Amino acid sequence: MANGTLKVENIQTSSGSGTITLGQSGETVTIPTGTTVSGAMSNTPMFYAYNGIGQSVSSATWTTIANSNVIKNLGSNYDNSTYAFTAPTDGSYHFDMGMNNGGNTTSGGYIYIRFLINGATPYYLAGMRVSSGVIQLDSQLSGSLDLDLNANDTVVAQGYVQSSSPGFTDQRAYFCGHKLIG
Repeated sequence: MANGTLKVENIQTSSGSGTITLGQSGETVTIPTGTTVSGAMSNTPMFYAYNGIGQSVSSATWTTIANSNVIKNLGSNYDNSTYAFTAPTDGSYHFDMGMNNGGNTTSGGYIYIRFLINGATPYYLAGMRVSSGVIQLDSQLSGSLDLDLNANDTVVAQGYVQSSSPGFTDQRAYFCGHKLIG
C-alpha cells in the first residue's frame, strides 16, 4: 500500500461493533497539538478549587475544607457548596489536596489531611506531630492519591488540626482532580 493521507469524516467497523486498530506494535500514533479529544480519551472531568476566605474550625475534629472558589470545573462534577467531587463514571481518578494550618499548634499537637470517600472511607495522606515545641502558623501539608471510583462516588478533602486557634488558610487550601485516561 502506498503512503499517503487518509481523509474521512468517520471511521467505524463494517458491522457496527468490534475493534478498530490504529497502527501496530512498534509504531507511534500521533495526535497533533491543538487537536481536541472528546469521548473516552478526553481528560474530563477535571477540577481545581481553593478556599479563598480562610476557615475557622473546631480543634481535634475532622473538617471538610470549604474549597468554594472554583478555577476550573470541566464536566461540572465538583460542587462548590458541598465541596465534594462526584465521579460521573466508573474509573481511576487522581486527586491532590493541600491545607495550610491557620493557627499555632501547641506541644503535642498535630495536623493531618485525608480524602473521605462516600462519607465513610478515609484515605490518610500526610500529617505532622510535635512532641516538643510548636507547629507554627503557616505549616503546609499536601498529598495526592489515585483512586478507583464507581459512578456517583463522592470525594471530599478534609483537615484535622489540634490547636488553640485552628483554621485553614485561604488560597493555600486547595482540592483538585481529574479522571485518568486508559
